[in-house]
Amino acid sequence: MKYIKWMGWGVILIALVGSSFSFASSGKIYPQSEKVIFCETYSQQEVVSKLASDDPLFNMIQLETNDPGSSRLGSCFLSELDKVRDYVQSASFRSKVPDNLVIFAGAEEQGQKVRLYAIKQPDTKQPFPSRKDISAVGVDYDQPHDSYSLTITFTESAAGKWAAMTRKNIGKDIAILYGDRVISAPRVRDEIKFGKCLISGNFTENEARKMKEILED
Repeated sequence: MKYIKWMGWGVILIALVGSSFSFASSGKIYPQSEKVIFCETYSQQEVVSKLASDDPLFNMIQLETNDPGSSRLGSCFLSELDKVRDYVQSASFRSKVPDNLVIFAGAEEQGQKVRLYAIKQPDTKQPFPSRKDISAVGVDYDQPHDSYSLTITFTESAAGKWAAMTRKNIGKDIAILYGDRVISAPRVRDEIKFGKCLISGNFTENEARKMKEILED
């Protein structure tokens, strides 16, 4: 289990995922110059509650059953991705769900399946934190647990934005996107103040350094 925290200032559960495909209804959901962006999410429960029990989506995906509060809607076979993509962009589906819902597939391929995530499209008037808001990323060795951790420091001007985002989303996931990939799906446990957080929890050195490269790209 991975964690994001900064001493007593807040905790976020985190799970790394692999490459993904975006199902945005139109265009990109972030400025082309921004490769990394932190996005709010909808929970599976919030999305499923908008759909009838016989909605075609349920014939295409297998719902996550252990955590309806997660932003993971479920999973689908790689061979079904095109069918899912077409449906979630259809007028029929869009008429049932929030206008700013965007679906991303972002889990590691397991048994020819990928996970699907429910992301909130950023408001251009109130953009979410992005790569330009990160001032430093570091890798540290956690000797007691024989693992590596990652520290993220936001710029002074973005610290308030990050605190507000975590405060607003306590109990919900925050998705970290890299291009059109969901690279992590954190669960906010508390507000994270002062613009600093620590990602820890059984990272290998290679995993931590890869994450660092992504966040610095």
